[in-house]
Amino acid sequence: MILHSGSIVPYSGPRYQVHGSKKSFIKYGLDGQENKLRAGISPLKRGFGADEPHQYGKLSTETSSEEVVTDHGAYMNYYYQLREAIFTGGKVPVSAYEGVSVIQIIEAALMSAREKKVVEIKE
Repeated sequence: MILHSGSIVPYSGPRYQVHGSKKSFIKYGLDGQENKLRAGISPLKRGFGADEPHQYGKLSTETSSEEVVTDHGAYMNYYYQLREAIFTGGKVPVSAYEGVSVIQIIEAALMSAREKKVVEIKE
């Protein structure tokens, strides 16, 4: 059973939890790039997409646990690749098919939350 509740709490739990039969990965916080942009920090500044150490993930087994340093986020890479695809006719970083798939997943998640049931995604 999983229970999450409370919009005003003294301490929020993990943002992401992935559990398998042998390992679990738990990570706190969101990608910090949005807050840095709102604060006026340039995405060209060194270290822009880096998470703070307290937001690193933790990979755990029954007998051990290790910190996983988050790869730096890089919004700008998407736009560089998109520009390159437009100018050269090359491959876009995200295809229309992938975009539609993401929208289907979001719609299914919203429907699942609204109807309180598992919603299958048909390909």
